[in-house]
Amino acid sequence: MATNILENCYFSNDKIDKLWIGSIKTNGNSITYPIEFTTVSGTTDSVLSVQFSETNQTFTIGGQTIMVNEIINLGDNIEFIEELEYGSQGKIYLKRIRFNIPNVNLLTTNQIKEFVMNSDGSLALANTIAFLLDENGQTLCVGYDKPLVLRELNTDIGEDNSYELVYESRSPSRSRAYQIMT
Repeated sequence: MATNILENCYFSNDKIDKLWIGSIKTNGNSITYPIEFTTVSGTTDSVLSVQFSETNQTFTIGGQTIMVNEIINLGDNIEFIEELEYGSQGKIYLKRIRFNIPNVNLLTTNQIKEFVMNSDGSLALANTIAFLLDENGQTLCVGYDKPLVLRELNTDIGEDNSYELVYESRSPSRSRAYQIMT
């Protein structure tokens, strides 16, 4: 049985303002795991230290500069859950990010294919990391310890022409807050 651990947390998982997600470093290579991260000194919660370039749409964590795509919040198209599960391997945290990209066109479709598919049309199992920001300015980094993996890609062709993507990560560690350093 899974327990939602974000219900009593400072991060508001039902009010996500921004989501940045990426799997490729600026040199064209995949993210290398484990990511050797640093924390902000003086914090008791082990807040991750990252750098962000809005101009280049990149996050730098642990010496790796990762190109990210910002998923625009349209009110209810981004969902994040983190659950604690107990099993034969002990406690595991399941992190799931589900987002919907509406009103896709040929350009958007090609960008999504480039991001999530291999050249043969199969789902790419690239190591992926996500940075979330809620409406209260609270942050979470998901996939810093074990990568997020694309589990589902659903399409809805019709009036909305939308894609729904679902990423998951399972690890013995929770998601962590991050702080953008200058």
